[in-house]
Order: sequence, then C-alpha cells, then structure tokens
Amino acid sequence: MKEKVCCILDPDENYAVRLTDYINERGALPYQALAFTSTKALEDCRDKYEIKLLLAGGGDEAVDIVSPEAYIRLVEDSENIEANEVYRYQSADRIIKDVISHISGFSRKRGDNRTTKILSVYSPATKCFKTTLSLGIAAEAARIGRTLFISFEQFAGLGNLLSGTRGGLSDALYYYKIGKEAASGKILSCTDSVMGFDFLAPAVCADDIAEQNDDETVDFIYTLAEYGDYAYIVADAGCIFNRPWKLLEVSGKIIMPEPLDHMGRKKASEFENYILLSGKNEIERKIFKINVSYDETLAGYQITAETARSFAIINAARRCLDG
Repeated sequence: MKEKVCCILDPDENYAVRLTDYINERGALPYQALAFTSTKALEDCRDKYEIKLLLAGGGDEAVDIVSPEAYIRLVEDSENIEANEVYRYQSADRIIKDVISHISGFSRKRGDNRTTKILSVYSPATKCFKTTLSLGIAAEAARIGRTLFISFEQFAGLGNLLSGTRGGLSDALYYYKIGKEAASGKILSCTDSVMGFDFLAPAVCADDIAEQNDDETVDFIYTLAEYGDYAYIVADAGCIFNRPWKLLEVSGKIIMPEPLDHMGRKKASEFENYILLSGKNEIERKIFKINVSYDETLAGYQITAETARSFAIINAARRCLDG
C-alpha cells in the first residue's frame, strides 16, 4: 500500500521546506508532508506515494500530472480568495487552518499517546476575577504546550481582546451542529491566536451558546480535544450551564477563584455543600481553590493583555498549573 502524503510544490525552496517542516513537526495534517520545487520532481514520486493533498504555488499543470485527491492553490492576492485558494503570505498556522477549512469533512485524530488536559475555571460567584484568571492560565499553559481558550459566558465582555476574524465560537458551534466530528476541520479553522494561545472568539449572539444543552457543549469540547493539536483547553465556564458539573466531571482540574465579597463566599460554600451532598466526590477531589490577590488595577477596568499578565494574575495562574 502506498504511503499517503501531502505534497507542497513551490518554486521558492525555502518557503516549501519551512512549510513542510512546520506541518511535520506539529502533526498539523494527517499525512506526512513532502516539499518539491519542480513539477518534474513531483511527477517522479507519483508512483511511490498516494498524493492526498497538493498545495501548490504557481500554475495548475501539476494537478493534471499527479491527480491529487485535493488541490489548494497558494496565492499572493489576499483580497480575492477563491474556493480552492489560500493566501501564502501569512503564518504557517493560519495557512493550515485555511487549508483545513477548505477541505470539508477533513479530520485528524490525535495519536493514542497524546492527551488534552481540560482546565475549567468555575465559580458560582461573580466578583473573583474568574475570566481574567482564565486568560492568565491560558497564557501560562501556552508556555508548556499548545493551548486553546474558550469563554462560555453569554456576554463575555472580551471583544477588545478576543476579536477574532475566523468565526469564533458562534461559527464553530454551527459547524458542530450540522456535522459533528465530520466537521472537525471546519470547527478548528474558527480559532484565532493571541498572547501565545489559540482562542475561539466569544459568541456574537447569546442564543448561539444558550441553545446548546450541557451534554452537547461537553461533546463539543471533546471534539476539540480529540481532533485539535492541544495540550490544554482552558474553559471559562459561564452561566450557560444549567448543570455546570457536567463540564466539571470531564475536567482534569477545576480551578475555583476565591470570591472577594461576603455573598460570593456564601454562594461558593453552598455549591461545595451541594457537591458533597450529591455524592459528586470526583468533582470535589479535582477542585483547586485559588486566592487571587486583590489588585486595584484589575477591579473596574476592561480586561486586556496587560491585566491578564499582571503580577497577581500570572502568579495565581502559575500556582493553578503547579498545584
């Protein structure tokens, strides 16, 4: 049986080699990538490999010669992108996301020896810097391994920081609803990057996430974990969960920032009592309480990259990952 490969054909040898190395080092596609600078060289390997995907800069003559299963043209014009084209002068990560987006039904499973750790940041209280801490944890986790951040708040208030251009959570949930695992490529193509980690921009319409039931939302996260190349998924668990313990049960660690006010502490206490009385011992064992030192620069201000990287937040985030 022939080995299935992705061929990158481009007259710029440095470009072809660098993109090939990125794909192979990150395992970004389900096939080994090979670099070519001429159609003749590509033709010579046609009998040895099964060419599942061809990414080519320049003309289309190679398509007729090697007959790849899928073909995407690498183009220089970023304004008039057609259905089978990807803009070549962008980061390798964005190129791969665009490639995956173009190939409907494309999916890539993680290897059996790799796992994604789900970190859920949750509190029944509000005044505890939960979302800011979530971002800080994502930034610190990204220093260890590739990380995805998702806010499940109906009104996240993060448009100034997480203003993605790739569809975000709303589009990702849409693709999930219509295609489930078969649409994993489309789902993953909705991510953007900031502060060193990937993110799904918060939902543009509250109903986009409110209409999901808890089991669907958990399965959606499982899909991202199964098909994405992530070491960590950091979930800012919002109020959309009728039963937040559905998410907490599948989390590797549950991070609960201590509330700053009396009513918040009462709510947190009642939640913990419920967990104990309902016999959800597995959740109780995974809870990691963290006290974020009060910092007046965090209170009453919009969340920015600077506030998410403040000393109080980063110090707490490191303790969450180490604890």
